[in-house]
Amino acid sequence: MRKLRERACGLTFRLACPVVAGVLAAAGQGKPAPLSRSSGGSHIVAPSSSYHFPSEKYVYSVRWQLFNAGTSTVQIEASGAGVHVTATADSAGVPNTIYPVHDIFAAEVDPASFCTLEITKHNAEGPHRRDISISFDYGRGKGRIETKDLKISQSKQDQFDIPPCVTDVISGFFYVASLPLAPGFSQTFPLNDNGRTSDILLAV
Repeated sequence: MRKLRERACGLTFRLACPVVAGVLAAAGQGKPAPLSRSSGGSHIVAPSSSYHFPSEKYVYSVRWQLFNAGTSTVQIEASGAGVHVTATADSAGVPNTIYPVHDIFAAEVDPASFCTLEITKHNAEGPHRRDISISFDYGRGKGRIETKDLKISQSKQDQFDIPPCVTDVISGFFYVASLPLAPGFSQTFPLNDNGRTSDILLAV
């Protein structure tokens, strides 16, 4: 579990580690570890017809040494016929004067399959300002990412291959929490972040 927590903290928000730890704690005591690329044995298990997506919000105050460093949140809720997952990270106090962070993450998830459909990110970290949008076309097996550097008014687009279903670095924790995490359970599932799909091995 430590490796998955470290991976997520490095890829999403600098202030989001306590939120990630909280969601993983709610998921159980699994020990995921990232692999290099997505393979044929990796898959997302669709939720059963009796599964009900939670409506939850985690709010954490983050400290750096003796200082209040900011606030991180993660929320999952129903949104029309889908599921909406959001996460934020906002620095405060002394750390905010050194390196301000104001990040927003949002993902739309298909409740029938737990596949992530699209992701939007706004990253404001120090002098950097970026907007990122990612969409997944599972019918074509392709994903599309657009990155806009707001500081220099520059954008770029790219297309990448995807497996039949992927989760993301925030929704993935709720996916893990939906699994039957009994001793001996294991599963490998594909997780996409910024166009790169990796296999995550979960073992209880």
